Formats: sequence, C-alpha cells, structure tokens
Amino acid sequence: MSKNKEKRRVFGLRNVVTGIIGVAFLFLLHYMWHPAVTVHNPEIILFVIVCAVVGAIALVPRNDYYYEDDMKRWYPSIGFGIIAALCVIILLIGWITTWKVFHSDDYRAIPTIELDAEFDKDFPEVLPDGSNIPYVDLETARHIGDRTIGKLNHASWYDVDDDYNLICYQGKYYRISPLNYNGFFAYNKAKSEGIPGYVLVNAETMSADFVKVDGGYFYSPSTLFGKNLSRHLRKQFPDFLFGKSNFEIDEEGHPYWVTAVNTVTVGLYGGYKESTFVITDAVSGVSELYSTESLPDWVDHGIGLSYVMTALNNYYGLIHGVFNFSKTDVYKTSYEYRTSGSKGEEYDEPFAGYTSFIDTDGEVCFYTGLTPANRAESNTGFLLINCKTGAVKQYLFASEDGGIEESTAVERAESEVQNYGYQATFPMMVNVAGEPTYLMCLKGKDGLVKKVSLALVSTKASTIVVGENLEDAINKYETKLISDKILDSTAVDIQPEVEYQTITGKIAKIYEVNIDGTTHLLYELEGQVNLFDSSIKLGLYQVKFQIGDTVTLTYELVDGGAYKVTKIAK
Repeated sequence: MSKNKEKRRVFGLRNVVTGIIGVAFLFLLHYMWHPAVTVHNPEIILFVIVCAVVGAIALVPRNDYYYEDDMKRWYPSIGFGIIAALCVIILLIGWITTWKVFHSDDYRAIPTIELDAEFDKDFPEVLPDGSNIPYVDLETARHIGDRTIGKLNHASWYDVDDDYNLICYQGKYYRISPLNYNGFFAYNKAKSEGIPGYVLVNAETMSADFVKVDGGYFYSPSTLFGKNLSRHLRKQFPDFLFGKSNFEIDEEGHPYWVTAVNTVTVGLYGGYKESTFVITDAVSGVSELYSTESLPDWVDHGIGLSYVMTALNNYYGLIHGVFNFSKTDVYKTSYEYRTSGSKGEEYDEPFAGYTSFIDTDGEVCFYTGLTPANRAESNTGFLLINCKTGAVKQYLFASEDGGIEESTAVERAESEVQNYGYQATFPMMVNVAGEPTYLMCLKGKDGLVKKVSLALVSTKASTIVVGENLEDAINKYETKLISDKILDSTAVDIQPEVEYQTITGKIAKIYEVNIDGTTHLLYELEGQVNLFDSSIKLGLYQVKFQIGDTVTLTYELVDGGAYKVTKIAK
C-alpha cells in the first residue's frame, strides 16, 4: 500500500509539472498570437481548440494507480476533447454561414460605388511640369528613399519599410515610409532610443529626406514585446478585428499609426467592412477611436488596399452569384490580374495592378483597371478609390471594344525603347487634353527614370509616344492626336519645334539649386563659361555624376540666355 502511495505521489508530481509546462506554453502562445476575443474571430476559436488539445494531452492517464476505477482516469481528457469538438462545430457553422453561395448579394453590397463618374471632373488635366500628379512611383521612391538613412547613426539597426504611401503634407505630395528595427539584436541595441524618424520622398521633385522625430518614436509593427503596435492595440481593444496599420504624419510632422477596424457584416466571419479607425500616437502610444466621417483632415490612408480590392472583386465577380461558370458579366480589377497574365503566365515586376493618384479635389486615391473576366486583352474601364474613405468611382469607355489594358501599354512603351532595355512602370491614368491616357516612366537597370511614355487608352492603341521628359512627351502626344484626327488642333496649344544643340565635355563643377520646389543641377564643363541647367526630372541617374565624368548634353537657349538641358547622358 505504501508503494502505491509513493507511486501516486511521484506521478502526481509529474502531472503538476506537465500542467505547469502546458500553461506556460499556452501563455506564450497567447502572447505571441493575441487573437481578438470575439465570436466573429475564428482565430480565438482555434486558440481554444489548441488549449483544449494541450489540456487533454496533459491529462492523459498514466499508470499511477490514482483512480481505482479505470474509466474515471479518462474523464478530464474526455472533457477537454468534448470542448475541442464543440469548437470545431462552431467553426464549421461560422464558415457555412459565411459562404458566398448564400450571401453573394450581401458581399456585393459592401463597397460604395459611383457607377457614372465623370472623367473630366475627377481627373485634372496633367501639367507639363508634372506638378499635379504623383510623378514618383513606388519603386522609384524605394530606390531614392532607402539611401537617406545611410548617414544615420547606427544605420544598420534599421531598415526602411517598403510601403511608401502617398500623402499630402503641408500642401505638397510625398511618399512616406517609417523605419523598422532590423531584427531582435538591433532592437535590443536601439530600444532605449526608439526609431529616430521617417523618410519623405517628394512626389514631384524626386528629392528624398530623412526627417528626425525629437526623442524618437517607440510604437511600431517592428517593435518587440509590449510596445509592438499589434500587441499594444490588442491590450487597448481586446475584441477589435484590426486591418492594416498605415503610417501617417500630421501637419506638424508628428508620427501616427492609422489602423482600420473590421466589422463583420456576413455570417460569423465574412463581409469585412472598414468604417471605424484607431489612430495611435507613435511616440506616446495613446489611441483614439474615429469613424470615417470624423477622421482628421491630415489622414490620407484609412482603408487598406487589399481590403478594398477584395470587396471590389466580390462586387464585380458575384454579379450572378457563385455558380456563374460562363463568367457572364463578370469583371476583374487589374490588381487581381497582377500575379498572372491572361494566359496564366506570371507577370514580372513592376506590374503591380494599381497605382496611387491625386484627383481634382486633391484627394489621394488608388487607380486600377477594370477588365472582362473572359477577355483580359482589353479594359472596359477603370476605377478610382479614395484611400481615406474607400469610396469608389467607376469610369466606363463608350466603345464596346473598350481600351487597351495596362500590360499591353507597358509592352508597347518598352518596345519603343527596346534597344535600351528600359522597363516601364505600371501605368498611371492621367488626363491629357481631355483624353484618358496612360503615363509610364521608363527606367534603366539602375532603377532610375530615363524617359517618359504616354499611351492613348482608347481602342486607337497606336497612339503612343516616348519623350525625354513629361513636357516633351505631352507635346509629341498632342501632335500625334491631332494628326490621327482624335484631337482638334484648336483644343491645345502645341509648342513650336525647338532647335537643340549638343555638347560633350568633362564636368568641371556641379551646383545643386532648388527652383520652384524642384531640384536642378547646374553643370559647368571644362573649357566652357556657361552653366547648363538640368532638372532632376530628366533622370535620377544624375545624382551619380561626379566632377571629371564625361557627359553629353542636349540643350536649348531659352529666354534670358540660359542653357536649358533637355537630355543628358554619360
């Protein structure tokens, strides 16, 4: 009898140790996972299932003679097993009630779409200097913005985030990106100092700056432990289903995180709608709740891109329900096509399927094309999506044949400069003389802009030009529209042909000046007394030029006797 008591004591101690290990494991799992505590979150049900399975395993009976009745030894494990089974049933019920088969109309009702939007009203006519369009695309912003932290103390502790969202700041448009800690060890070194600042890239002038935040900021998705943004938000709002967190600054340059809150509108788990937002001070961690209507004026990004694109794909894809195998009246956004072409081939970068845009009201928007599901070779129209509110405007082409889609425009633009091997950016829709037009920047292998291309979006896809800069491209484009009888010659003011001259020489001096918010480089060549004025918009590759390099300049003599460079090559 004493031996049995000793066995019960030993095995009982083992059970205690097993229980402690199980509880520690579950605590760590919850800390790392921190799911929202709401019936509308399947992750919390999965967490309960994991807890039940761990409990059942921890209490599996051992040969410890603790119970005289063999069956009673299984009761605790069976109880946890029943809890896990009930949770699985709840998950199945939740997923069934969310199926699009039963709720296609509910899913289509989520996005707010203005079906008959006016192109001329919402798309401002592009200015030759590009001052009213976000000229710097995402990839270019990354290329020039990431270099700004090179001179930062302990630069190796941080990485620049890839987002580079387009924002309006103090009346000008920038692409902004926060810094992230470069891993666990870097965080341990830098956590007392915080993240020192963020990167701003001027969307017009292509200049980039690192902006320091006094004292640094401490709350971000890359921060570990208690000041990790996701964990910090979960502590404040345990039952919220969070969407994407966007980095923004107010008009004083103070950093914040704007996080969308998902509301379930279909069944238990489906039909997410973003109409509530949490704004968190990145320095202090203080959070406040806002509706779409009450968001501060400085907020440009409320909704998440993937959220609104999913809602739009449901709207255009479920027009006749799920079982529409012929895809009658079904459309897809270019964003949905971004990973595979019409024949199933993979698209190479930079076919992102969308781009950022500024409408006539100065609002930051997403642009994407609209393509028939059975005919990906042409666009039926295109969409403009307000990044703050998620409101969508639809523009359809008058012709039944539609217009060329973005990948075709990219291929056509690249074919115009195939000898150089330049790669076109994803097209941006702009208004040139009232015509919907694709604008693409052509880049070299170094990722810097070399030329600019414009392509008519209508069925007359042959109207495509390449210019040394935007002004040159617009002039050529309007001339071609007139010659093709698409545009009345009285509708635009075509600039007369200019006689250009070319000179080659070694750079003796380089001066950097700012003219009307745009960076200009003034070159003095050896043996020349004139200064040659070159805008940075002619090509970012100029930042690599050094004294002693041999360059070839194409220039014109403008009013005042200045030498204006129109093309520069090394």
